[in-house]
Amino acid sequence: MDYLRLTQVRIRILTYNYMIQAILQDLDAVVFCKMLSKEDRLVEPVSQNALTIFNHWRAYINFPGTSLVDEYFQGEIKIVQCDFDPVLQLDYTVQSYGNWVINRSGKAQRVFLTCFERSFLEVTRICLSSGKQVNMRNLEF
Repeated sequence: MDYLRLTQVRIRILTYNYMIQAILQDLDAVVFCKMLSKEDRLVEPVSQNALTIFNHWRAYINFPGTSLVDEYFQGEIKIVQCDFDPVLQLDYTVQSYGNWVINRSGKAQRVFLTCFERSFLEVTRICLSSGKQVNMRNLEF
């Protein structure tokens, strides 16, 4: 078989009797996706809600990651760890710094990214453009 023919054939290994059986793939049912690039990492909180950004982070966690350009940190930052709560209520002392909202309760601090449609994404760890990782719960704004 030539190389093109091999790419159209899916090999199934039957563990019962160790036979290899080639099955032709249905070309109408094949799903194709684009090749990922580093440009796919960027998100825009101004035009994307928190759930969309959280799902983007989950999908691209290994490569290329999820990044945004932020004025407070003066450059591109990578979201290393985040969480989304659809029923979030900010009850305590709230301070705002650009796109960032800090919710303090005693000594505990939670930092949220303000997104489209007044949705909030809790960001717990970021990586600066210098490569330094920052724990947002200990960060002094």
